[in-house]
Amino acid sequence: MRRALGVVIALVVLVAIGLGISVAMHRRPSAGGPQPGSSVPGTTAAGATSVAPVDIVPGPGQTFVTGTITSLTTDNAIGPALKPPFTITIPSRGQGNADITGVLVGGQDVEVFWYGGQPLPVSGSGQLAIDGGALVVDASGITLQLDGAPRALSGHFNLGAPVAVGSGGLATPRANVAFDAGDRATMQTAGHAQVHLAPAAVHITGPGKVTIRGDLQVQTSTGTRHVASAVFGLGSYEIDLTPVGSGATIRATMQGTLSAS
Repeated sequence: MRRALGVVIALVVLVAIGLGISVAMHRRPSAGGPQPGSSVPGTTAAGATSVAPVDIVPGPGQTFVTGTITSLTTDNAIGPALKPPFTITIPSRGQGNADITGVLVGGQDVEVFWYGGQPLPVSGSGQLAIDGGALVVDASGITLQLDGAPRALSGHFNLGAPVAVGSGGLATPRANVAFDAGDRATMQTAGHAQVHLAPAAVHITGPGKVTIRGDLQVQTSTGTRHVASAVFGLGSYEIDLTPVGSGATIRATMQGTLSAS
């Protein structure tokens, strides 16, 4: 009897393999893991590779946010390095500055100081680290706040506004300046210095606090609901924004407390 039952089970397994039966996956990702809409390869009856949707469910304390935003603000965003051209501005002219140290002008190690009296156009082939600071996204684009800890610079830059250039305590006014930034180069700003960029796709991470407004879908381990606003934090997050119309689409994974309405 046992032998006969074993033969039957073996035949059922072989038939299932022959028919190419596929199995749907249902799993819980860790923070920063796959977002809704992920997929995994499967096999069709003919042996060809296909893509089957995976039902990704938020884990405990985790939230997925999708939809369209009208605005997003965060107090601490880490994103891709900022590359020229861009312009640094101060909301109240003359009430802020930028201090650039550890750079070379004509092969000499100097300090460059911008007094904030007029906008500072920046061009060249270098990059400025975006590794913390407030960020605002709305219909007009992306606004990065630069104040805070010194930011790393690397590469070649041209500053198109009056600055002071000095070494050893002696500074000389210059209408503009070009410099090279190496491993020790940093820039520190004051006075709410900021850079405004046109709408563009951006990927940012934190920890921090995030406020989002728009037509949003919030998914937790207990269910999904539509909301007009969401306030997250303090916690870790990973956000992808893509401009569309007068706002942007959002795909976000957040680990921490979120309130929505």
